[in-house]
Amino acid sequence: VRARQTLGVELDLPALLQAATPARLAARLLSTPPSTSSESQMVRVSRDEWHPLMLSQPSLWNMCEQFHDRQLGNIHRAYRLQGRLDVGALRDTLQALVDRHECWRTQFMRVDGHPAQRVVSGLRLEFPQTDLGGLPPDEAFREVCRRQWADIQQAFDVAGGRMFRAELLRLGTDDHVLLLGVNHIVFDGWSFGILGRELGEAYGALSAGREWRPAELPFQPVDFASWEHRHLDAPRIRRQIQYWRDHLAGNPPSAGFPYDGTGHRSGDFVGTRRSRSLPSDQVSVLRRIGRDQGCTLSMTLFAALNVAMFRISGIEDVVLGCPLAARHRPGSESVGGCFRQRAQLRTDLSGNPSFLEILHRVRLVFDGALANQDVSLEVVFPDRDVHHPRHWSEIPVDFNFREGLDGGPSFPGLTLTLIDRPQWVLYPPMSVQALADGDQLNLWVVARDSCYSVASIEKMLNLYLDTLTRIVGRPNLRLKDWGFSS
Repeated sequence: VRARQTLGVELDLPALLQAATPARLAARLLSTPPSTSSESQMVRVSRDEWHPLMLSQPSLWNMCEQFHDRQLGNIHRAYRLQGRLDVGALRDTLQALVDRHECWRTQFMRVDGHPAQRVVSGLRLEFPQTDLGGLPPDEAFREVCRRQWADIQQAFDVAGGRMFRAELLRLGTDDHVLLLGVNHIVFDGWSFGILGRELGEAYGALSAGREWRPAELPFQPVDFASWEHRHLDAPRIRRQIQYWRDHLAGNPPSAGFPYDGTGHRSGDFVGTRRSRSLPSDQVSVLRRIGRDQGCTLSMTLFAALNVAMFRISGIEDVVLGCPLAARHRPGSESVGGCFRQRAQLRTDLSGNPSFLEILHRVRLVFDGALANQDVSLEVVFPDRDVHHPRHWSEIPVDFNFREGLDGGPSFPGLTLTLIDRPQWVLYPPMSVQALADGDQLNLWVVARDSCYSVASIEKMLNLYLDTLTRIVGRPNLRLKDWGFSS
């Protein structure tokens, strides 16, 4: 972002990773000509008209249509706020964010047979408040959990434009719980960082009697969507579509943990999560192993998951799901919305490679994916609906990595605690998640109850931890020397 803003050059992540030292990075920046592509120009479109969806949204729209009366697209957070809360400032803060980010007041419906979106102007946020202070503490917290569960289950009316909701529960004079919900079609993991940062900034200003004056957003998601569709026939897009068709050519077998439930099409999406932490000294070694190969910690953990999948299935052609942020366009890093692309990353484990060799292959896979993250799988394979055997929902496992703790907003004068929430697992039915902060690494396996027993979830987590631990001690161990998991 700074290279773009200061020098006017586009430097993608693969190029950044290849420039392993400051000197190499400086040379790369100075040798890269300024961007002159006409595609970089984005114009503001009319808010009175319907516009196409972003390329990242069709799969989420299909989910909204298929399960219109259910909450399957919901993303939820519950924060306990302890201290002197200015409720009026909090209400004004939430309204300011809805005013600023148009995605949270956008309606979706079919227009002339095609899914479309339109921004709703002047939408006032509903902010119900409930006083639970008269209940005994244990009963009050049970009521908080009940309301949290009810909010998670409540579907959004995507045609109505209210894509963001908030509720405040009062436990005592200086004790509140803030429930926040948003539909995934307008929100991704990156947006949580934007929401947390701007909630804290705006509340800090408004509670002190000051105006909140953030920098103007360079564009909104509806502008981005229109820009994407104008350039669908651009050579860059055609190259990216061909890249993914080549990358996923053929019909690679699925390497995943065997189902021991009723099946992933049962319609029951309640899930279970199990978590463990990796010792900090092992995390340091994993970072060093990756760094020596020009890889991030995310790539190292992804490579280890490929090894774990081989130990389960014996399959050497492994395809795993992996979301890509797709926030590399100028200005997108500050815009709330769902930009992320759902990718399928295919790793070749043939030839009995060592882990270091697998890591090199994974780096090439990531380089290709990051350089071609502008197109969704729906664009690459328009003939693959949800019933196709190679549809993205049929990939049995995905991997999700985040760097930095998700502690939520920072409110002056308040202590904030994130309240745990029930798990919903859509597609794929199992997800391996990693959250890193320095040398702290927390790992989760989240899986759908209808597909996996708790014992299977714990077995998958233990297998992944065992794989990581053995990599720390023997990074040159060859694939077929790992042994299989029964």
